[in-house]
Order: sequence, then C-alpha cells, then structure tokens
Amino acid sequence: MAKNKITIVFLLRNSGEAELNLQEFISSLELFTPGANHDLLYIFKNFKPHEIEILVERYEINKSNFIELPDTNFDIGSYYFSVRHIRTEYVIFLNTFSRPLYKNWLKLYLNAMETHDSGLIGATGSYESFGFNPPIKDGHSLVVSTKRIIKFFYRIFLSIINLQFRTRFPNPHIRTNAFLTKVSTFKNYIDEIGLPNSKLDCHKIESGPDSYTNYAVKKNLNPGVISSNGAFFTILNMHKSNVFRRGEQSDLIISDNRTNDYKESKNARKRSLEWDSWRINS
Repeated sequence: MAKNKITIVFLLRNSGEAELNLQEFISSLELFTPGANHDLLYIFKNFKPHEIEILVERYEINKSNFIELPDTNFDIGSYYFSVRHIRTEYVIFLNTFSRPLYKNWLKLYLNAMETHDSGLIGATGSYESFGFNPPIKDGHSLVVSTKRIIKFFYRIFLSIINLQFRTRFPNPHIRTNAFLTKVSTFKNYIDEIGLPNSKLDCHKIESGPDSYTNYAVKKNLNPGVISSNGAFFTILNMHKSNVFRRGEQSDLIISDNRTNDYKESKNARKRSLEWDSWRINS
C-alpha cells in the first residue's frame, strides 16, 4: 500500500445481499470521489474462500487490499483486527451499509480534523441514552395507542438497564460507523476495554460511560461530527447539525442503514426517533 495519511476500511459482512452492498459501495466511491489520497482495505467477514475469490476477481480488488475474518466480535472487533494491516496514521471505518453521498467527503473529514484538532470525527452522532424517554403522541387510533403503550414499557425497561450503564440523557456520543480516528488511539482503547462479545458490549463501546467518545474526550481529542458542507460540530453542539435524525438529514455526508431507516420512516416515527436522539423535533 502507498504511504498515505489515512486508510479507508470497508467492512463487508456476508449476507444474501453482500455482492450488491459491495457493488453499491464501489459505485459510490466512483461517483463521490474521496478527494484525498488514501489506502483502501476491504474486510471480507464470514465468507468462504471461493466466495472471496469470485468477488476479488469480479471487482478487480488487489489481493493486498483485503483481509478475511470470521463472524465474531461484531463490527468493532473487525475494525480492531484490521488495524494490524494498516500502515497509515489515521483510519476511517465504514460498515457494510455505508455510502458516501458527496464528492471530496474524505477531504472534508481531514480538513475538519486539522482545523479543529480533532482525533475522532463521525458522520453521525446522538445524545441518546438507555434512559426513559416519554413516547410521542402520534394519534388516537387503536394501533397507534397500542404501539405507544408498548414503547412506554419498553423505555421503562431501558431505564432499568440505564442503572447498569450509569448514563443519563443527554449522552453525547459519536456513532461507531463512518468515523475517522487515529489508529493508535483506537487500538489502545480496545486493548484497554476489551473486544465486544455481545450487542450489549457494542452499545457500551458506542454510548456507555466508558465509550470511545468519552475516551476521546479524556484524551483531549475534541470529538464531533461533520456535515456535507464541511461544518464541524462538537459533541455539545451536535443537536444543531442536520446529519442524523434532524432536518431530514439534509447535511448527511455518509449514509448507512440507520440513516436510511429514518429517511424511509413515516412522519410519526420520524418524530419519535428525533425525540429519542435529541428530545427535540425538527
């Protein structure tokens, strides 16, 4: 690999639509060029050797530009195992559903990193916690009322979990997808906290009291999110950005399955998701 400043890591997990996801990602890179020199590393997760051979040949992927991993330790674990194959100082981790939406997106990340002295920049962030959020009044039909009741008790359940997490709203954190960080910082953090072995571990890494965001804060790395016009929002100002569950996500720079879920939701559900993340409605 060339001696560049940053590596783009794309994690492709095997599924019924794995090839489609790979094709869409490659197409998005061609359409929305990163705008900065970079290395590119593919992670093929949970694939059989012959399946990888087919994809590598079909999409002309250099054999030195991918690694194979088993289906363990979730996305975060895969990112960690990829670090030993990275030779750059910085890395940006993208999951199976990540799709750049604007040209020069990587250049904007790097500019924000240098301008704001940040060591952790995400495409999206949230104030969401595992605490109780009152359900939004979406209507008075039987179906809607039933959903409200279910959500009411579900959020009480989350509040009980919150006692273990020791997190309260607002709980600012960078979502662990499409985030740029320093390779050594990320490695040291996972070495310290341990690899995730459950979904709960993943939630703790993303938004628990010892989250990667909080680790970055302790290291004075000024974490934040970036918008498609290059604006940088610190974790205390993320509610002013229109990148995740706000303002129709008009300034989102990299989409994923969660941002797509919001985009495709009905208005009532959108308001509920906004409330979960920000306790405000756009």
